[in-house]
Amino acid sequence: MTTTNVRAQQGRWRVLMPLGAALSLTVLDGTSLLTALPATGHHLGLRGPAVQWTVTVQALAFGGLLPLCGRTADLLGRRRMFLAAIALRVLASLACGLAPSVQALVVSRVR
Repeated sequence: MTTTNVRAQQGRWRVLMPLGAALSLTVLDGTSLLTALPATGHHLGLRGPAVQWTVTVQALAFGGLLPLCGRTADLLGRRRMFLAAIALRVLASLACGLAPSVQALVVSRVR
């Protein structure tokens, strides 16, 4: 292998590692939500479709905001937007864990 090829492969890993970590965070977040949903619903007094709304709201917000966030990353810089998104995700997860009511939980799930 030439030096240029080695550097190119190292550059790919520098990009893939944070993206893999972010994808793992997204999957872990969804899995933990689905696992804790029955207990959360019971604790907050939710029944039936109201429990499902905590998942639905997150999926709708995620899918709806994805193109907008992609365009913003093109304009402001991918690294800056990636770091801002990770920080927002951490704060929103903290808000979900501390949510005192159903409304606070749903709003923090939208993030």
